[in-house]
Amino acid sequence: MLRNFQQWHGLKPTGFLDAATKDEMSRPRCGLADIDQTRSGEYKWSHSSLTWSLRSYPQQIQKAQATTIVHDAFNAWVTNIPLQVKEACSISVHEIGHVLSIHHNNDRNSIMFPTYQNLPRNSILPESDRKSIQTLYGALNGGDGGGSKPTCNCPPRQCCSKWGHCGTSNEHCGEGCLQNCGPKSGDGSEEVQKTNNIMKRGFIVTIIWEIISVTAFVLNLTANSSDRWWVKAREGGEHTFVRAGLWQVCFNMYRHRFDYYGKIYHGCWWLFSPEIRLLRSWISTNWLRWVQALSTLSLITSLFAVIAALLILRNREEFKSSKQVLTAAILHALAGILMLATVILFGIAGRRRDWMMNWQFNWFGWSFHLAVISCIFHLATAFMAGYQGSNKYLHDMYDYERAHEELEYRSTLKIPMYQNRPSSERALSSNGGSNTHLHQYA
Repeated sequence: MLRNFQQWHGLKPTGFLDAATKDEMSRPRCGLADIDQTRSGEYKWSHSSLTWSLRSYPQQIQKAQATTIVHDAFNAWVTNIPLQVKEACSISVHEIGHVLSIHHNNDRNSIMFPTYQNLPRNSILPESDRKSIQTLYGALNGGDGGGSKPTCNCPPRQCCSKWGHCGTSNEHCGEGCLQNCGPKSGDGSEEVQKTNNIMKRGFIVTIIWEIISVTAFVLNLTANSSDRWWVKAREGGEHTFVRAGLWQVCFNMYRHRFDYYGKIYHGCWWLFSPEIRLLRSWISTNWLRWVQALSTLSLITSLFAVIAALLILRNREEFKSSKQVLTAAILHALAGILMLATVILFGIAGRRRDWMMNWQFNWFGWSFHLAVISCIFHLATAFMAGYQGSNKYLHDMYDYERAHEELEYRSTLKIPMYQNRPSSERALSSNGGSNTHLHQYA
């Protein structure tokens, strides 16, 4: 058995497990047996139209990339042309060769050699394999693609290649293919254009609400950290009070009536500073503590909301559902509601006569107005993100998923020389963990 393995793989048939044999055994290879197989082509497809679809996908690459790899691998056998492929495509070409009833051979330069070959892109299907597939199915009419450019009526999202096949790779017309040789009027081009417009609209909506999201957080942070919530706005009365925020208060030569030491307060202090402990019971009232708690919760929620928004912007081609968009919308709505409660409570209680002196000459400062604007921005972001997340037609990834579905269901290989295939369905599994299913149609 070991000698047979060595002979099949072009090694010296010593019958011993030497280093060269171990190295050959350790190479990645196909799961089918090397020898004792029936003749290649004993079973052939009985119909000329095959439709393939991927039922599962490897985690290392995106769905569209996996679909393109398998599509190009099919075309390598069907068209006998060099394609720009990677090693993953070479594996797919090998496995699809088995689907087309081509078995292993002991030619190390063949794509059907038992261990996978990383062949150059200009010879993905060597001459020996080309002859094998042509012996089985016959040569493609028109030779290797020379002559005038063929025309084909491709479905949406696919383009016509110079060999007369529809696909999505670079060999299929490239950029602008829908205008050059893709669907014509009445065969789906309007649907493609509509989908593209929806994608652009969703992208614009995403950019707008994410900019508003960041702005809302900056306004929230500025309002929380500044000391212009309540300021002296008009002339009159004593000038002892200057301004106050949620966490800071400023006085001008103020002397508290209960301070028997006669201390003069001139400057700004944090509300929790020990220097103003005699004033704390008067300044830091219960309602102000509620305002501080609500504004802090709003700021924390706003931080998580803007992080969620930035993650969506960064991973827009990877996330698979609208859950992240809806999560960001909920966080922004919560931050906006908390800030709304903050400004309402401060707006009502801040004008009380028993809080700051000379209340009739004081008014709301720009920090308070920033908090109001932040509340509006948070709620606007929540509305836009929530609407986009709940509306799949405006969702960023909807166009990508739709394009994949179209490619999955419409990638039909038009192969006129398939005959005598007894089975109605066969499946192959690639190394990356994806399953490719072939269905036969009359």
